[in-house]
Amino acid sequence: MKTICESIPLSSWSARLGGWLAVTLAFAGGVSAGEASPPRWIESGMFEKVRGYRPMGLMLTAGAPEALKGAPAGLETARYGTLETGPADARVTHCVVVDFRDGVPVRMFVDANGNGDLTDDPVGAWTSEEYERPDGTRTATFYSRVTIDLTRDGTRRGLLVFYSNRGDVTKAAEIPKHLAYYTDCGVTGATTVDGRTVTFALADSTGAGGFGPADNPRTAPLLWLDANANGASDRGEVTVASRPFLFNGKWWAVAKLAADGAFQVVASEKPEEPRKPEGPDLSPGRKAFAFTAKRTDGKEVRFPGDYQGKVVLIDFWATWCGPCVAEIPNVVKAYEAYHAQGLEVLGISLDKEGADRLLADFTQRKGMSWPQVYDGGGWNAAVAKLYGIRAIPHMLLVDGDTGLIVANKDIRGEALAPAIQKALAARNH
Repeated sequence: MKTICESIPLSSWSARLGGWLAVTLAFAGGVSAGEASPPRWIESGMFEKVRGYRPMGLMLTAGAPEALKGAPAGLETARYGTLETGPADARVTHCVVVDFRDGVPVRMFVDANGNGDLTDDPVGAWTSEEYERPDGTRTATFYSRVTIDLTRDGTRRGLLVFYSNRGDVTKAAEIPKHLAYYTDCGVTGATTVDGRTVTFALADSTGAGGFGPADNPRTAPLLWLDANANGASDRGEVTVASRPFLFNGKWWAVAKLAADGAFQVVASEKPEEPRKPEGPDLSPGRKAFAFTAKRTDGKEVRFPGDYQGKVVLIDFWATWCGPCVAEIPNVVKAYEAYHAQGLEVLGISLDKEGADRLLADFTQRKGMSWPQVYDGGGWNAAVAKLYGIRAIPHMLLVDGDTGLIVANKDIRGEALAPAIQKALAARNH
């Protein structure tokens, strides 16, 4: 799946999936033909399969809701809310109480069975993860995981992951007015695509405990099709069930999506091309933009003039970008494997002002031994603006002799090594 950091809150990136998206599912063998298997409900683990989620909001108030019949004892500073699950014609209301101490969430109470009584439900704990900002301050994100009955009859249960961000952890914490949460449940099974049986996963992103027509991009479930039959969610294997997708060189679409998650894959047509954002053309075969910049070691880099006889991977990234950090081991592995053959990597950091020490420590700790360009401009970093970068991670492979782009951003994950091999091989002929 294409996971990106953008100049919008990271938690909202998945909302962009509601727009047009068509993915190429490259069949790599190992999937045998056969009958499709019925969907099997799973209470948790869907995030790992579809590599994404749709965040939902939960408003918190100081007053208890009318639906609350039994409150837990020993609350210090309680904040209340309600959320709904289940199908549209049989919604279930769940009361929620978060217990705060010194502005920090310490206990989580969710009416798992929807009876309005929180005294017969397990108590949820909160865990936290701290992160260092470019200015040296530390921030924290708190998480609580609770499994609840999504439907009235209790036949469909699902894990809800609640999270809350707070600012500088050295300062007194204010009690938040809302939390965010997402569901981690859905179905898995097998379906037939172009005569082949393919494993799939379908996320119940709204907590309905089931599914409906997939014609609304904003509510349509995320769909993973295991095109290469390796059991893992790889790049290009996840789409929104409301949009056509490409498989085996043909266009297909989801049809007849049933409440239990069963569906058919039918032939479709290529959708209209989305309006391309304004900006430079960075497609393969185009000339990369030349620039001169200062590296973090104080030396000047002239691109592409300093890279004669090399293939250069320009990596636009930032220490605060989760998907960028997740991609680092893959880049390190590629650098170690192909550097001796002529591969160079040039990092372009979109970290903000004041991150000099953080960037130096981070790159050393992660084994990123290649040069970095950093000017503290964040999204307005000079080289990033020159290339019109609006989302990261973004990678470009450039021939150092000609200055031509040989591969664009779709070279992350397992696609990176083959792209580098191809670029190096082209230089040797």
